[in-house]
Amino acid sequence: MTKIWGERLAVFLIFVSLGIIWSGIVPLWQGPDEPANFAYVQSMEHRLLPPRQDVVPAGQSPWLFNPSPAESLSITLSARARVLQDPGAWLSLSEAQRTHDLQDLARVSAGPQYPFMGTQNYVEIYPPLYYDAAAWGLRAGHIRNILAATYSARFFSALWLGVAGVLWDMILAFVIRARFARLGLLAFLVLLIPTLSMLGGTVSNDIVADAASLGIFCGALWGMKNPGRLTALPVAAGFGLVAGLAVWTKEEAYMALAVSAPFVLRAVWGHAPSRRARWSWLGIAAAAALLVAAPWLGFTLHRYGSLIPPLTYQGAGSNPRTWGFVLHHELLNKVFEGNLMVTQAMFGMDCPWWQPWASSEAWIHILLGLVEIVGLSVGLISSRRQPGWGLAAAWIGIGAAVLWALQGEYNVLTGADFLQGRYFLFLAGPVSWLAAHLWVKISKTGQGLALAGAAVLSLATMSHTLWRYYHHTLFAFLLGRIVILAPASAIDLSRMAVVIVIAMWVWLEIRILNSLDSSGAAEASRTGHAVPSS
Repeated sequence: MTKIWGERLAVFLIFVSLGIIWSGIVPLWQGPDEPANFAYVQSMEHRLLPPRQDVVPAGQSPWLFNPSPAESLSITLSARARVLQDPGAWLSLSEAQRTHDLQDLARVSAGPQYPFMGTQNYVEIYPPLYYDAAAWGLRAGHIRNILAATYSARFFSALWLGVAGVLWDMILAFVIRARFARLGLLAFLVLLIPTLSMLGGTVSNDIVADAASLGIFCGALWGMKNPGRLTALPVAAGFGLVAGLAVWTKEEAYMALAVSAPFVLRAVWGHAPSRRARWSWLGIAAAAALLVAAPWLGFTLHRYGSLIPPLTYQGAGSNPRTWGFVLHHELLNKVFEGNLMVTQAMFGMDCPWWQPWASSEAWIHILLGLVEIVGLSVGLISSRRQPGWGLAAAWIGIGAAVLWALQGEYNVLTGADFLQGRYFLFLAGPVSWLAAHLWVKISKTGQGLALAGAAVLSLATMSHTLWRYYHHTLFAFLLGRIVILAPASAIDLSRMAVVIVIAMWVWLEIRILNSLDSSGAAEASRTGHAVPSS
């Protein structure tokens, strides 16, 4: 048991390190919707309830962005608008200018901030778990300086990335018993999809939603594989508490709960000793979930007249407002799909120009698209006799269908696109569980080569992101040659994290190639008796 939790602690720290790396690489306010997300955090420092959402008719713009004076100044000094509007623009800052800007930001940060704080409407509607917890940290640390506060909030996201890594490792442990084979796959997956680590390095509630989705899938999978233990009433209370807490993260968790609940209840109904035991289990789980979720659900029902907050709109777009356009020019369009599922989901959040080498080269779309298709197909075939097969297939099928239905509804109402690649990351649990069934069939040499390729791809993405924003490489970043508008301690920590992650990758490569774990993992997969232990 000690060895298991030692491994989980190491996974947590490495994932936190990945988030810290990206917190230093991604310039201030360049994360997805980062100014609005931080404004929500700063608002919750002084308010008990989230700001009110103005739900406007489809096609109208609801932007009401009122950041604090310090955030507003930092957005101006960081040249956020210029860089976002011009993909060819890049940041160049002298040491003298950086010192002057830091002094200005410190001066403005020391003044009153509360009366002017607000946020863009589409962010206000999110549940406040991420924002309130981050705000509590800023209050507890008495952090007033805008740069220190922003990078502290980014570090908070990195902690959530660490939690996601532990849950991810637990999911893979249901399939792969051998430690280094499992850690190799975990490292392969997170390095192959840099967007997830990027989210863990910016102020964004996406990472807490992805962690919640991993936790829900892990819990459902555990219940299906351990039905005898699942029927215990304390377990029912635990499942209910987790479900209630997930409601406070983001709306993707609602879908994850809706898909998972029937599979868990089926396992309970099939193994509980009596009808009374079944209904007792359901009653305790429901009571625990409602106890935790009721404040937020009651709040949204009172304020918006709905348990699920309504969609908000980003103004009128230029797309034809028909389902035919959505079907033929988006859902069945290989260029749109390639950009959505490869460039955005894997390399660039919702900013495709971050990685133009990935979006412009057709070969990488083809290669990574084949990896996705073959991996899912082989995983589905290999796991068809496992208890979680139907759960994984339902997650992927229903999740993708619901996202595309929302995209269609949004497009028809506004003529604008709703869907972004990062929204699909809540499917990481079932996709990686299926991928584990393919991984155990690969030789240890193949596993080592796959991990090396993913590591090189991730490092190249880091370097290219630095080049896009600063016209410098990762090597220059490590040597401290880039002048960045950020606390010096945050950048130093980011550079140290790069060295730590590279060292861990090399160590893991050596252990994979020198171990015989692959045979044990394959045996565990064939027998279906693997348990989440090392």
